[in-house]
Amino acid sequence: MNNGGRIVLCGQIAVYNTDLPYPPPIPEQTAEIIRLKNIQRERFLVLSYKDEMDAAVAQLSHWLQENKLKVKETIYEGLSKAPQAFVDMMAGKNIGKMIVKV
Repeated sequence: MNNGGRIVLCGQIAVYNTDLPYPPPIPEQTAEIIRLKNIQRERFLVLSYKDEMDAAVAQLSHWLQENKLKVKETIYEGLSKAPQAFVDMMAGKNIGKMIVKV
């Protein structure tokens, strides 16, 4: 991370059903880097921006078509894998969007 960088926290479904606070605690070594580099961690709730959703979807779609955005996904093949995909998603075992391909 660059000095003065920003980290966006959005989602983190893996901690929804735990006793961990939101945002979840970070390792002390990571916290020290954040302090030394003056990095900001900001939380966002998507529903707070519902009035801007249409414009955001249009802009993001444009960037996606131009390959300016890189999407990370965890894909499970077959409907029979849906229960395990859900369990793994809730445990934070996925990277990016969890998808079950049928």
